[in-house]
Amino acid sequence: MRARALPCFMCCIALAASAQEREVALDRGEASGPGLEVAGFRLSGFFVGSANYNSRIQMVPEFAGSAPVSSEPTRIDFRFDQLSVGVNRIFSPWLFAGASVEIERHGHRHSHGFDRAFGCPGAGPCVEQFGTEAIDTEVSLHRFNVTAVAPVGNGIALSFGRFDTPFGYDRHDAALNLTATTSELQRFGRPQSMTGFQASYQFSPLLDVFTWVVNRWENETTEDPPEDNNRAKSIGGRIGFTPLQGASLLNFGVGGFWGPEQDDSNAHARWIADADLTWSASSLLVASEFVYGGESGVSFRRRGTPFAADGLDNADVHWFGLYILAHYDVAPWLGPELRPRGVTYARTRHPIDWVDLRLEYRFGHSNRTAFSDVAPGLPITEATNGAHVVTAQFVVNY
Repeated sequence: MRARALPCFMCCIALAASAQEREVALDRGEASGPGLEVAGFRLSGFFVGSANYNSRIQMVPEFAGSAPVSSEPTRIDFRFDQLSVGVNRIFSPWLFAGASVEIERHGHRHSHGFDRAFGCPGAGPCVEQFGTEAIDTEVSLHRFNVTAVAPVGNGIALSFGRFDTPFGYDRHDAALNLTATTSELQRFGRPQSMTGFQASYQFSPLLDVFTWVVNRWENETTEDPPEDNNRAKSIGGRIGFTPLQGASLLNFGVGGFWGPEQDDSNAHARWIADADLTWSASSLLVASEFVYGGESGVSFRRRGTPFAADGLDNADVHWFGLYILAHYDVAPWLGPELRPRGVTYARTRHPIDWVDLRLEYRFGHSNRTAFSDVAPGLPITEATNGAHVVTAQFVVNY
């Protein structure tokens, strides 16, 4: 993995309006609920806008990816962040398909070492500076699946396409999260998406299994394409348990992901072991995820001031991450007169609303001076251990 050398701990407070709870499940990611139908195809999607404030931006060396930039430091910016248009059709009880296109306005920023006299890496002084990446509007073929259910036992679902990895609660799409921002674990610790074949089987209401063979580890912070970067493939799976079903829903699972991920190399596999839990009852939802991973044969450049460290060559690296999310519906303020959409957040009883307003304060903290408000392309000589982010996010589903 482009492993992360900067441990960072985040606390996040989010307020979200929600509608009446309904008992619905949405594990396969297909569109559901009311929508416009044309020739048997149902159209649906969402759009997202926000107002953002950042006190500082986190420095992430380019080998580890990049940090999201919702606004430049010490500024308030209004943004049209995301528009998604999806289409799906159920051809028969055993065959269905869906796809979506996403238009996303996003900014990411990494840091790199720089020194006019010696260069970095090198033997001389090294100072970090932010890259000069501009905010970009990107159009992507976002999600896609063709799924057939084989008549074996309770039905084996066989899918080809591009999927969210079925770990935890965090997802790339804002419409699938209760919070305006995602966890450090989801950003840096595990793959967010995968492209290839997936199979799933529901042994009983208490036990389900997912397994897959896919191209590679896909993560938005590294902006890697879905096509593979070597001849190897990645494999993985998740076993899920649902011991409580009814007024409350409890689901927990264990799984993993394994595959060589270095360019033009079929050696040095990257791997993770993942455990996640969601529990929803009445107005309360709790979600948690833990990941531990490793990779061998990894080389890092030397890091400069203000978080200087020596480079590594052909090293064995490991990382871990943990998040806990608690969400409580205080009052059905915005949505009581709207019809329920009929879909829920992953493995929960909590419904996804037609319109969501999220007011969020996020405090990021690191054991290193990894946050700065210096402009892109300038040497970073001063930094701090923490940063504040305030976001007002509007999500509209249709």
